[in-house]
Amino acid sequence: MVLLDAKSMMARLLFGSLLTLHCTTSFGQERQIEANFASVPPVIDGNPNDSVWKRSKPVYLEENRSAEPVTDSRLTTTVRACYDTDKLYLSFYCMDPDIWSLYTQRDDHL
Repeated sequence: MVLLDAKSMMARLLFGSLLTLHCTTSFGQERQIEANFASVPPVIDGNPNDSVWKRSKPVYLEENRSAEPVTDSRLTTTVRACYDTDKLYLSFYCMDPDIWSLYTQRDDHL
């Protein structure tokens, strides 16, 4: 989950809009995510069970090469969004049965 100040949020919203435009022209269909107002911000702990996330409408990411829905439930990624008066919050819940790495230190190159 990411915390953004107003300037960073505007820059990322602009980038997201451009990316949406690219997806729209590439695949012929617009992608959208709804962000609900959160009177109390979510706890930033990596747990997708916060009540703020449960009230947010999920978006399921598609295959990045074909833009088709992911059919294997072991490989799904769910995105949820909310905002308060200062920040935009995004939650990504990614399922992958085969995550591994030879690297052992935080922020090692992956």
